[in-house]
Parts: sequence; C-alpha cells; structure tokens
Amino acid sequence: MDKKALGQKIYNVCLALTTAILLIVLFVVKGEDNSMETNERISCIRYAVCFYSFVILISGSSILREYLSGEYVKKKMNIKLIILGSSLLIGTLLMILFYKAIVYLAVFMLGLGTLMYVVVPTVTKEEKK
Repeated sequence: MDKKALGQKIYNVCLALTTAILLIVLFVVKGEDNSMETNERISCIRYAVCFYSFVILISGSSILREYLSGEYVKKKMNIKLIILGSSLLIGTLLMILFYKAIVYLAVFMLGLGTLMYVVVPTVTKEEKK
C-alpha cells in the first residue's frame, strides 16, 4: 500500500470513528430529570465531544492525509498546524476555565471553523497543472 492510499484509509477510518462517537454520545448521554442544570451539563459534554472529534480526529487525519499524499505547500501546511494547535489549546483552556453551555458552544464553533480551514487542500487543482 502506498502512502497516498494509507492517508486516505486513515482519513476514512477517522470519519467513521467520528460518526460512531457522535451517535454514541447522542444516544448514551441523557439526563434522568429535565432540570436546567442537567440539560446544561449534557450540552457541555456533547459540545466538548464534538469539538475534540472535529479538531483532533477529522482535522488531524485530514492533515495526515495531505502530508502522506506528498502534494502540499510546506508554508501553508505549517500555518494549518499552527491554527490546529492553537485552536485545540484555546478551546481546551476555555472549557477548563468556564463551565457554561454557551462557552462550550462557542468552542464547538471554533472547532468547526478550524475544520473548515484545515480540510481545504494547500494545493489547488490549477496549481497541479
């Protein structure tokens, strides 16, 4: 198996793993009562799992896939790694310091923004030609 196929396989496995994790958290993490405190705790757990799934699993495997394909611009790849690392650090610090559902939602959105930036390849189709 060549590096490009290995990178694609790792990426596909991480996508399937993320889907499974998100479904498990959706159906397993439930509250017994319908109080406001329980709902906020459940929301925080779900947002945190989504954040780490998108930032670590999908974004990380996307960078690994692009690196193993050998078709990337080194400067843009370094920028992606810096954004991914800082997003992970900032999100984790915010979740540790503030235990509010709105903060966890903002961190989740930060993870989605990071994912959108990282998934875009550094080499476009026009540059390949």
